[in-house]
Amino acid sequence: MDILNEARTLIEGDRQDAYGDPLRMWEKIASAWSVIFGFDITPEQAILAMCQVKLIRQSIRHRTDNIVALGALSRLSKAVWTSSLVQDDDGDQIYAILSDLLLNSWNELPPAETWATYTPATQTWVDAEDIGLGEIDRPGQYEMEQRAADPIDFYSIVTQIASSALGYIYEDANGNVGYADAAHRQNYLVANGYTELDGNQALAAGIRQVIRSGAIVNKYQINYGNNYGNSKTATDQDSIDLYGQYSISENSSLHDATDAQSVVDRYVALRAYPRPQFESITFPIQNPEIDDTDRDALLNIFMGQPVKIVNLPPNIYGGEFTGYIEGWTWTSTLNGLNLTFTASPTEFSAVAQNWDQVNAAEAWNTISNTLQWEDAIGVIS
Repeated sequence: MDILNEARTLIEGDRQDAYGDPLRMWEKIASAWSVIFGFDITPEQAILAMCQVKLIRQSIRHRTDNIVALGALSRLSKAVWTSSLVQDDDGDQIYAILSDLLLNSWNELPPAETWATYTPATQTWVDAEDIGLGEIDRPGQYEMEQRAADPIDFYSIVTQIASSALGYIYEDANGNVGYADAAHRQNYLVANGYTELDGNQALAAGIRQVIRSGAIVNKYQINYGNNYGNSKTATDQDSIDLYGQYSISENSSLHDATDAQSVVDRYVALRAYPRPQFESITFPIQNPEIDDTDRDALLNIFMGQPVKIVNLPPNIYGGEFTGYIEGWTWTSTLNGLNLTFTASPTEFSAVAQNWDQVNAAEAWNTISNTLQWEDAIGVIS
């Protein structure tokens, strides 16, 4: 009961009577996963999959926050956002929403709370009541439309903003909710490089690449702006002539017409034709050929982790793959521990840099005079 009560206090507080309908969120998740995997996934299956992530993590190493986070995650869609949003960048809007839920104010604390429960050397009042807010990329990459006050569950509103801005909401290893904007992955890559792995150290039977024609999108429309009153569309006619029309129409929180056109163009460019997807590779963690640095990196795997895998079979990405971790599964046996992960190609997460992302100390004489700004990813830091 203590664990359930702790999970409850993470998202309810004085909002204990403010619940939304979680079914809407899980329907959206199931729909998105159905496109990714190429077959129908029900909301019930999506819920079970998310719960399984927590249970597997708990089976590897017991931590109370795994159980608490499972409770908080399953309740998150029940807390309702009732305020308005001003026109702002994606990261700043998401911070405004999540901080309202996950940063307690003075009048939200239990009356019996005492300072003795805090750590004076490391906690100030600003962060003493952080009850689940992780790293939020701010300000973000895109300008989002203002939003009038209209009740909506927290999960639905932040995921709409995130997906509109080509970012994503995630949960870190401590159960905190974070936001990765469109440039998050490539910024991490520039700063830290790839985790380099050797395909020869993986289980041969665990290496899979698939091509799904069901993932094709050759016409994409987003409705954006005030009350979704504007729209932008991208179409690949050659793909339509070859495969037939596969179209999607969605509402977006984007404000700017140029941004909207850029997003639909990028979406169609990446999905108009079948692409090989790196579905899975399995590494036995106890393999003595894996050095300790790589083993530590695998044990601390995280969503969006950049990986470079060499010595793959020639028919899989020509023998070398670079991309980002999208999901993983741990399998324990009597004799060892296996990690199976799936990854997306680098190009699916690469976006053009913005001017204000460049280090202020960058000198012009360090940059090729033939380099175009749109090609500066990974070159300028």
